[in-house]
Amino acid sequence: MKHTFALLPLFLTTVCLAGSSFQAINIQGYGIWGLLDEDPHLRPTPTFLSSRAKGEEQVGTIETPVFKITVPEIELNLRGWDTQAGGAGLCKVELIDTKDDSALLSVAPPQGDEVAQTIWNVRKFKGTKAVIRITDQNDNVQGFAWIGVDSILAGDDLQLNFNESHEAIYAMNVIGDDLESMDFYGMPFRKLKNSAVPQNGRFSVKVDAKVRRINFLGMSNSIDQGCPVWAPIEHYSQRYFIGDQLGEIIVNYADGSTVKYPLTLGDSLWWGGQATSFPEPFASDEDAAALLANSLKLFPSKPNPTSMYMASIAPEKKKIQSLEIVDFIEKDGVPVVLGITLETAGAARIPNSESVEFNGEMSDEMDTFFATGSLEPEGATSRQERIHALRNLLYTTHENFPKSVPLSKPEGYRGPEVSFEGNEFAQVLVNMFYHNLKDMDDRIDETGFYHTSAKGATSWGSYFGFGQWLYGFNSYHLHTWARDMGRAAMELMALGMIDKGLLNADYAILQGRVWEEGLEIEGLRILDDGHPAGHPLAVGPLTIDEQPLPYHWNRILNIPNNHFGCFDNDSHGLTMMEMYNLWKRIPNRKEWLKPRWKYLVKAADWIEWQYENPEISEATEKNIRTASESSGGEHGYSIYPDYTCMEGLLAFAQMADSIGDRKNAAKWRKVAAKLRDGMNEYIEENEEYGKTWTLDHSGWPHRTTVLAPIILASDIQGFTLDDMDQDLLPITINAYERILDNTRKYTPFCAYGAAMGYSQGFVTQAALLLDRMDEASEMLKWTARLTYYNAPIEKEKYLVPEGAEIIPTGEFWHRIGDLGNGVQQAETIKTLRLVMGIDNTGGKYQLNLVPRLPLDWTGIKIGDHPIWVEGKNGVQQEVKIGYNLQRNGRGLLFTVTSDTVLPELGIRLGALKKPDPAFGVLLDGKYIESTTAKSGDAYWVACTIPAGKKDFTIRVR
Repeated sequence: MKHTFALLPLFLTTVCLAGSSFQAINIQGYGIWGLLDEDPHLRPTPTFLSSRAKGEEQVGTIETPVFKITVPEIELNLRGWDTQAGGAGLCKVELIDTKDDSALLSVAPPQGDEVAQTIWNVRKFKGTKAVIRITDQNDNVQGFAWIGVDSILAGDDLQLNFNESHEAIYAMNVIGDDLESMDFYGMPFRKLKNSAVPQNGRFSVKVDAKVRRINFLGMSNSIDQGCPVWAPIEHYSQRYFIGDQLGEIIVNYADGSTVKYPLTLGDSLWWGGQATSFPEPFASDEDAAALLANSLKLFPSKPNPTSMYMASIAPEKKKIQSLEIVDFIEKDGVPVVLGITLETAGAARIPNSESVEFNGEMSDEMDTFFATGSLEPEGATSRQERIHALRNLLYTTHENFPKSVPLSKPEGYRGPEVSFEGNEFAQVLVNMFYHNLKDMDDRIDETGFYHTSAKGATSWGSYFGFGQWLYGFNSYHLHTWARDMGRAAMELMALGMIDKGLLNADYAILQGRVWEEGLEIEGLRILDDGHPAGHPLAVGPLTIDEQPLPYHWNRILNIPNNHFGCFDNDSHGLTMMEMYNLWKRIPNRKEWLKPRWKYLVKAADWIEWQYENPEISEATEKNIRTASESSGGEHGYSIYPDYTCMEGLLAFAQMADSIGDRKNAAKWRKVAAKLRDGMNEYIEENEEYGKTWTLDHSGWPHRTTVLAPIILASDIQGFTLDDMDQDLLPITINAYERILDNTRKYTPFCAYGAAMGYSQGFVTQAALLLDRMDEASEMLKWTARLTYYNAPIEKEKYLVPEGAEIIPTGEFWHRIGDLGNGVQQAETIKTLRLVMGIDNTGGKYQLNLVPRLPLDWTGIKIGDHPIWVEGKNGVQQEVKIGYNLQRNGRGLLFTVTSDTVLPELGIRLGALKKPDPAFGVLLDGKYIESTTAKSGDAYWVACTIPAGKKDFTIRVR
């Protein structure tokens, strides 16, 4: 696999039942240590010796050979961390006197990923025999727990430069990686702590004997994960799918022939803790368990929490010269081999061995395994058949995706009626709409608390799954992530659930008070044990450097924390946008707004406060700093959070105008203009794409935050290109093009499932809003594909997962993460709402109907969809409308129904690929004025419907 060379000590034990001799071979190796050529953030580096070659939580010690100190100085070039704060003494390099094992000098790593030089003055130790010992005793899985060595230069006796030579590692000696005797289901082994297989390399064992059977202990991957959901999409070496070959075993016979045995996930390798932590479907489905048992040539043939399995080879009946186990470079990590036990046909002396005794007995289960479970050599057709069956169980494929699905609407659903027509993908998207909207509706409780995950939510392997799941995982049920809440609430309100918007708005307004007033507010919802390690909740007003922080909305509303997510500005901006979208839909706007106004003013002023307090906020003269995934981390400056805050301020200015607060309205428009001007700082001149948004501080797997000016305009301004910032539009189109081009190198075109909302949702929304219907139509297919799985529970077939991992060829894919994850789910609902095209944001018309009919669909039907229009005395009035849009030959037929007369409204219908030059529009049988224009890659027919219509029909022909 890649980035590391590591060779471990291995005892090879020969065992036979009656009349066998048992011997063990010593093979030198290197424990947790190996050579890496990238830092923890996957940035390329010169090759260096590292303690994190097999995982940052691993601990161990390694030292140089003995040398005599003959020079006045020793030069060390080191990397790494001794905890994030430093000074723990867990990671260190020591100069050890071999006479009494005392430490003459010691140094910690330099507290950084970059190499730094240390010079030891060793004049007073001249003539001393010594070793240099490198220790990592930090097992923290959260990071900052490793040490690296680029070179050790200690005179002629010791010159180790890992930058220049991979062979430098062979001079090193591991301390404390001792073997232990182990009885594994009746088979004795001498077991190592770490795999004997060197990364990117091979190890070999001389046998020089006939052997009845070769048994291997381990048979998992040293990196016990499937696919890391937030890893950059280009890092395919860190993604592991069933059928991936990680290495091979080679049996070399004395006659010169060789036989290779692939080390393949789903056949000769399987997952350990990841498989047992997420046990479904194997735990509850006997047929699934039997299929897995048939596929795995391992014992036991089911998930084992120890991450250890046994594999066995029945070699040919001739003398074996040697065994080799090879690690393939294409994937990170190594196949795990912890021990080898040989059964010989009588007394046989294995070279370089020592005798051991065996007194165990074979179990009945082991006898059965030996009869049927031997590894198959390279080229065996049954292996592919077994892997194919296992993939079809855990993955969705083009083969098992349904050709049609029946309508599935959950009990208690209270949104609009929806029908998409034309193919199986349209049918799946309808069921997705129903089940996800109902799930979102249930997540705002009677107190207004928004649950980011549903109660009892299933997790598909958490963030490292390979297609298996666990019921009742509850990833974020106790959390209110404000970013998720803002998007979900906006979608719920647009689809009629104003009652949930009202409850949630009051909850959010209350939670924002904690920053100024502390934790004693009546009704405040705080998750006491939910804070990140090392950042406990404060008591009283929250501060940074003893400076009180003003009212605002942070990342997780019920975990206020002045270190973690405090400056999550997209969470704040989306919550502002939620408040506006509620306000504009309720009839009693002033009555609702006035008692809450003082808190909403504080919320809007949070953005200006950041500009005015740069020593705390780290704002620049033009940009605010965001600590968020949307800005690539804790210290980012990004278009997405800035755009949400700009839209929020402009929306709040409208609210201020409505109650005569001209002063605040003017102030917020001024701050919004400052944000807008600051966006120019994010523009770069790209050689291939021209002016576009920088990817510095861009967030989420496909770097989709750069799409903000397109996708966020539809929440406040409108659903068409004319509603967008025309100066920023070409820049953002260039950014969209770059995402498409960069992504197709790693995944199928139009598949962006690494995050179903942030990636698949954002990119599909952009394609729809840009009227690029060739791309949008294909993206909608992938939205259906990446969501659907034939799960045992009906609603779980259609709930949107946090992500979906797909093999680059596009042959198969699987869900990953939190099922029904808040923002991923809500952004998918928004995508489908853009397809439906009921645009009630305002603008020239109170209502615009701009459905975007995908090119391979035949129709869309909508019923009982709410809109809000001005009634008598300017009071907002809720109206229910519906429509039926059908392709009609080369034209379209569009019927609209309403429960009351409608104001003047705009209509734009499409998509049409090749319009007739004589296209005309008939309104209730009479021709009216219309236009036909190309936008994106399709044609659209537009007209205006005069006020006073209730039901009408438009025919485009």
